Amino acid sequence: MVTAFPYSGVFVAEQLTVALWERSVNEEERELEVRVDDQSRGVLQLSPWCMPRLSIGQGGLLVWAGRSLYALDLAGGPFRHFELDDEIHAAYQLSSCWCVVCETSVLLWDSAIGEVLAEYLHNEVLLKAWWAAEQLFVEDLQNRRFEVRIGTAAPQLSFNRIR
Repeated sequence: MVTAFPYSGVFVAEQLTVALWERSVNEEERELEVRVDDQSRGVLQLSPWCMPRLSIGQGGLLVWAGRSLYALDLAGGPFRHFELDDEIHAAYQLSSCWCVVCETSVLLWDSAIGEVLAEYLHNEVLLKAWWAAEQLFVEDLQNRRFEVRIGTAAPQLSFNRIR
């Protein structure tokens, strides 16, 4: 798969500007440069079959495609690379960790140590995730909606079906 037009995107959160620039792509790999406030912070290797995604948090940045996840501490240091067990759909920074919504699971993930603190395995593919009134919701392939209950003091996750 070779694209005629390279992928690029500029994302702004508060006073932070993050730019993603595709340097090359072939059937095995997409090479993506990440610039934060016009400073190159690294070149990442991602799967070419999935568009790059990004989450900007307070002091941290995640970039992913498929199961491949890169975490960056905005205070300094290089990107750290991790492979998760499930394809990643969305990531939201919480006060002490990230909430990562995957294809069939939701994780509480600590980017500093690269470990899953809590995991909820769902019995169906998750298609959508969104926040409303400080609460995370997900919808699965059967059009069932769930409120995701997140405990961060003692990391834990549970689903409560609402539709």
